[in-house]
Amino acid sequence: MSPEDDTNFLLKELNWGFALWLILVVLWNFGYPSASPILDVIATVVLFFASKTFRSVV
Repeated sequence: MSPEDDTNFLLKELNWGFALWLILVVLWNFGYPSASPILDVIATVVLFFASKTFRSVV
């Protein structure tokens, strides 16, 4: 198996719901760096359910 085949496989298997969730969490952390830890946890859980809803729609 060549490296090109491996890259192609990873792109096919990418979980787009997880990718969306990860991007939103990173944006939250950089957008609100002074948020308390409890707000970080709440935002992460809310974004998790939002990404699950996105996966159901798509």
